[in-house]
Amino acid sequence: MTELIKTLIYAGVAVVVFVIAYIARPTNEEFQPKGEIGKLLFPTLDDVSKADRLKIVRYSQDRGELDEIEVAKDVSGLWVLPSHNDYPADAETQTRDVAMELLDLKILDVASELPQDHDYLGVLEPTEDSSGSGFGTLVELKDKSDSELAGLIIGRAVQGSETQRFVRRIGKDEVYVIEIDPTKFSTKFEDWINTDLLEVNAMDIEAVTIDDHSVIPSQGPLGQIQYALENRSKMELLFSDNKWLPGPMTKFVRNEPQPMLLEETEELDQETLNDLKTALGEVKIVDVREKPEGVSESLKAGEALNDPSDQLRGNLQRIGIFPVAGGEVKSANGEVRVGLKTGVEYVLRFGHVTGLEEDSDEGKLNRFLFLMAQVNENLLEQPVLEELPELPAGADGPAAGDKPEAGAEAEAKPAVDQDEALVQIKKERERIEQENQKKLDDYNDKLEKAKIDVLEINARFAKWYYVISEDVYKRVRPGYGDIVAENDEAKREGFGVDAFRSLEEEGIEKPAVVEEPAVPAVPGLPLSQ
Repeated sequence: MTELIKTLIYAGVAVVVFVIAYIARPTNEEFQPKGEIGKLLFPTLDDVSKADRLKIVRYSQDRGELDEIEVAKDVSGLWVLPSHNDYPADAETQTRDVAMELLDLKILDVASELPQDHDYLGVLEPTEDSSGSGFGTLVELKDKSDSELAGLIIGRAVQGSETQRFVRRIGKDEVYVIEIDPTKFSTKFEDWINTDLLEVNAMDIEAVTIDDHSVIPSQGPLGQIQYALENRSKMELLFSDNKWLPGPMTKFVRNEPQPMLLEETEELDQETLNDLKTALGEVKIVDVREKPEGVSESLKAGEALNDPSDQLRGNLQRIGIFPVAGGEVKSANGEVRVGLKTGVEYVLRFGHVTGLEEDSDEGKLNRFLFLMAQVNENLLEQPVLEELPELPAGADGPAAGDKPEAGAEAEAKPAVDQDEALVQIKKERERIEQENQKKLDDYNDKLEKAKIDVLEINARFAKWYYVISEDVYKRVRPGYGDIVAENDEAKREGFGVDAFRSLEEEGIEKPAVVEEPAVPAVPGLPLSQ
């Protein structure tokens, strides 16, 4: 190989190396966070209608667990909550508002480019393994193809500002300062649903039945757990002419029913019952639980639960719902039936307590609620039919418009009068029959509408057990002592409790009270575990 050829080869290699080095050289277009100041945080987010899924995650340092809410469109285009077993969401407007909040976010400043600052600035990503502090609120918006439209972690407030926060994009290190309202990114379940559980107008309530009972566990002869139904009272209360009136009321002594009547010195406490009525119109959902696998469609519709499996029975008992003989279900803490003038009757069965109210400083409890609806024809105003006037005996006389023969006019005059009277009676009967039929048709239309309403209501309740606050439970399920009060005469004449207190204060001894021996709970319908 000649020296010339060697020189040319070396020159060629040098050129190749130079080209490679030139291509791989650092450019002046490297990412510069400071250059983003004044620009949109999510410049590609230009159409909020593309939003199809939203996830918000927050770490609760107090409870050491994640609070998460996820809303998304299902296959039919309706908004649901995948984070809560696809419970229906009232979220279209709120999701759009969140997307609009992200749409216009502008970068005001760059706080840091270093990962080690994330803890101090509160923009650590919340995960299942989170513990301690420094975790922000994760917000992720996606389209229907599951592509990210926007994703950020909202951190601590900027010192000296009420509206500015530290944020960073998901998966990025740079922390920016932006102006954002973090209260719009709620992880509370009730903020994303229609919380009005019953959806009833309190003015439509005309009857309430309070069934006060408990399901008591006991140990069987072989050491097994058994459950017995202990009845205490059942009170039907009617609302008429803007006043509560007592209906049939029953008390139970050793589980045997006995009629219960108000004493002469007692009356219904109108204030408590009006509050009950108001509370029924304001029952709010705190949380939901999907009914366990194996709950039949018939039970979901409020009918009998036939031959439940041991697993299903155990699942029901854990929330305080007990299958009993005959396919009926009983609740651990009684039930309330709410009758509407539309013929629809709600049945509220109250189970065990479950957890504390979120953000409650007073340790308030929540409670399971099993809910269904049924038709009660007695709630509909029954048609009052008018009696038909009787026809004269053998009155199948001439039809209306018939005339007597001309040759017998004088003799037929009484007969003509009689025929005219018969025609009038028949016309009156026809009018009354039409009116009665209209009343029956109106009643049947209302009954059919009640049946349709019940089907729709039970379809809405079908998959879920609900959780309500203990305060609401106490308002809608008062006991006998809560709804019966001394009447004005007793207070005026001093027949009531206040009179006895007054006598005691004046030094007159109260008569000795002889306590009856405790009555053991008598098993009603045995409930095997």
